[in-house]
Amino acid sequence: MKTCFHCQISQPLAAYAHSPNSRSPDKLGILCATCRAGLSPQAKARLETAFWRAGKAQQARATEAQLESGRSEEQAALWAKQNGGCAVCGESLDKERLFLHRPHAKGKARGLLCRNCNRAMTSLRDDPALFQKAAAYLLQPEE
Repeated sequence: MKTCFHCQISQPLAAYAHSPNSRSPDKLGILCATCRAGLSPQAKARLETAFWRAGKAQQARATEAQLESGRSEEQAALWAKQNGGCAVCGESLDKERLFLHRPHAKGKARGLLCRNCNRAMTSLRDDPALFQKAAAYLLQPEE
């Protein structure tokens, strides 16, 4: 049984045309024979576009939820490890105001940062050599 995207009626697979170019695993169309016969080619094309957009949106939401659950577990562990403060300056903030610092080259989270420290990391491209140069600059006596 398969549900037609247009009429939303569940029908046997025999009611659907074989579609070798279909992206679905069963290689069947998304419209039952009745809907397929009664719709213009333009209407069919619009429905197919709507079907694939809906599928992609649903897939994106599922992926985001999966990432979010992993992120929140990781964030909770770091929150406890850092006693609720920024890993760099130690400013104590609630979880929602701390950013998960994940260097792009590594992919694994290093810690939670406040907004200012997160901006500094981003501005200096997570490059320790640039941080050392910045520290040396700040330590120079003023003229």
